[in-house]
Amino acid sequence: KTGTKNVNVVHLGFDEEDFYNIDQNLDSNFSLLHTGLLGHDRNPEILFQACREICEENENFKNDLKIKIAGQIDYKVIKSILNRDLSDNLENIGYVSRRTALELTINAQLLLLPLNISHNINGRIPGKFFEYIRSGRPIINFGPLDSDVAKIINDLNCGITIEYNDLIGIKKYLISKFNQYQEKTIENVN
Repeated sequence: KTGTKNVNVVHLGFDEEDFYNIDQNLDSNFSLLHTGLLGHDRNPEILFQACREICEENENFKNDLKIKIAGQIDYKVIKSILNRDLSDNLENIGYVSRRTALELTINAQLLLLPLNISHNINGRIPGKFFEYIRSGRPIINFGPLDSDVAKIINDLNCGITIEYNDLIGIKKYLISKFNQYQEKTIENVN
């Protein structure tokens, strides 16, 4: 083995001043939000399939669901949503300022954090993750259950990690959170 054994990891983080004067006013619909770059290599197709199936089973879910995406979104992601007849549930916001992205984040019911589908993803932690944590909103992380992001989510109890092929798991979670949303009990995570 080469390299040193005296190594410390310095994680990314967030700047508390970025959140100054941003008041929380939760979305009135059951919003699932992703901000930033969403490439084809982390397209959460299983999420969109789960949403489609739940919409077919639950009219209230269909009426209240809003998939909100802001930033640079790959056309394959948009196509995945539209191919599942979720166009009425899609809000493609486009590019927004950093402040607007943070406002959207704080006010969303649930936050989407799909990790790249890659063999070396386990040790990668996106910078956006720390802002998501700071927002206090529950996070749905798509990726390996043993990734560093999954471990942090488990340690902080700030959401859930779903593997990219776990349709049953994501449906259960969405239904559970939708029930809480209807009861107005999706609380901020601490």
